[in-house]
Amino acid sequence: LGEVRYLERTPPGRKEYDARVQFGKTAPDKVMVVSLSWEGGKWCFEDVNFPSRESFEQWSKTRPAIP
Repeated sequence: LGEVRYLERTPPGRKEYDARVQFGKTAPDKVMVVSLSWEGGKWCFEDVNFPSRESFEQWSKTRPAIP
C-alpha cells in the first residue's frame, strides 16, 4: 500500500474522520485509493475511488487525534 491521507470533518455537533489509502495509479494524474471512515472506534471500508493526484494530495498526511 502507498500513502495514507486524512480528512477531519466537523458537521454540527460531531466530528467525522475519513482516510484514503493509495494502492495504485490509473493514469499519471489519477490514483486508486481505498476510502475508509472512522466508525465505532475502528476504520471501516467505504469504497474504492479514483481521485486526481491533486485532490488526493490536498488531504493531510497527519493522522488526526481521534478520541
